[in-house]
Amino acid sequence: MRPGSLSARLVLRSAAVVAGSSVTARVVIDNETGHAVNFADCDGGAYAVELWAGGYRPGAAWPACLGHDTIPAGQSTRLVRFMAAYGSCVPQRPVRGARACLPDGGIPPLPPGTYRAVTFPADPGMLPVPAPVTVRLVPAAR
Repeated sequence: MRPGSLSARLVLRSAAVVAGSSVTARVVIDNETGHAVNFADCDGGAYAVELWAGGYRPGAAWPACLGHDTIPAGQSTRLVRFMAAYGSCVPQRPVRGARACLPDGGIPPLPPGTYRAVTFPADPGMLPVPAPVTVRLVPAAR
């Protein structure tokens, strides 16, 4: 990394994730600018992660970007949680593009396969964007 730069990388505990599970990952930020960087904080988080595969490419939705936070100079870490599941479901008969909810009302898991974990910053003008990370979804043990 060159002096004066701001970069980030997404770190997962494992490249294999159980479909339907909740995942906690880390975004490691290297701030070599020599000063703290302020950014707009959205609902307590600096980053969101979505799993992409083929034509399935959901975007991140930020509920409220009213706060402010700071990235200190040097290296810091932000935790980010995401689900290996669809973003939503409909309880009735699904329409085109929508997924039916599980019998218990829960959101269905994404199908097993290879995905890219894509990171979305809350403040794209200020926060660095990590490169996507390959994730393999595996079926839940029965």
